[in-house]
Amino acid sequence: MGSKRLALEAGETPRLELSWGLRWKRFVVALDGKVVGTVDEGASALKKGVSFKLPDRSTLRIRMLSRVFPAELSVTRDGVPLPGSDTDPERQIRTAMLLLYILAGFKLLMGGVALVWSSEEMGGLGSVLMGAVFGVLGYFVARGTRAGALLAILLYGSDMLLSVVESISAGGQPNFFGLLIRTYIIIMFTKAAQATWVLHQRGEAEADVSPQS
Repeated sequence: MGSKRLALEAGETPRLELSWGLRWKRFVVALDGKVVGTVDEGASALKKGVSFKLPDRSTLRIRMLSRVFPAELSVTRDGVPLPGSDTDPERQIRTAMLLLYILAGFKLLMGGVALVWSSEEMGGLGSVLMGAVFGVLGYFVARGTRAGALLAILLYGSDMLLSVVESISAGGQPNFFGLLIRTYIIIMFTKAAQATWVLHQRGEAEADVSPQS
């Protein structure tokens, strides 16, 4: 069971509520407390996508992108992702920014401990430098710079590949759970890179239709 509240416009109070039962059964869409529609077929129907007409005659479309935890729902109104929804470009950029800051803090902490205790195993100066780079990339991703997200993919992907190679070379096996987490992070960086492009295109489109001074 679960629920999600979303605003129809940026800066607006959340008015749309999505709720569902076990296995995505009894999926209910409500606006301002009034039911707009329901989906009883569960995940199979949501994966195909469902549409509802809102009172203002705009079209709300909901589609399940993934059932893997955390499940992702695309929620759009006349083709535009709702603020805070899983496919909202600004949310995807914020997620990537937070991940980069978390990675930066972790690397800086581990590197600092290594330098204090002179432990080469923990990375030392290299870890501190990596943390600083992640922090800088987080800043540029937050500003919507596509290059920041692309560099994060390259840097973190290379670090992931190096860890796998080192583990195999040492006669061990890569940590499967660790690889899943790293893959998830790279996917988030990839979505952020796509999101910056979407926002750039949206900005150009808005500039084209704005009145000329």
